[in-house]
Amino acid sequence: AWGVLEQRVGNLTAARRLFRSSLNINSQSYVTWMTWASLEEQQGNAVRAEEIRNLYFQQ
Repeated sequence: AWGVLEQRVGNLTAARRLFRSSLNINSQSYVTWMTWASLEEQQGNAVRAEEIRNLYFQQ
């Protein structure tokens, strides 16, 4: 949730860091993986978004 709040106010570096930190605690969190992928897609990083989705499904 904190990562989403940072994203909403434009702190993308902080949002990405928080998504990574969250996944260090719970790497199985589908919501976190897909929310991070969505952030990347919204920023025009379609390739990175796909990489993030693939990382989730490769677990």
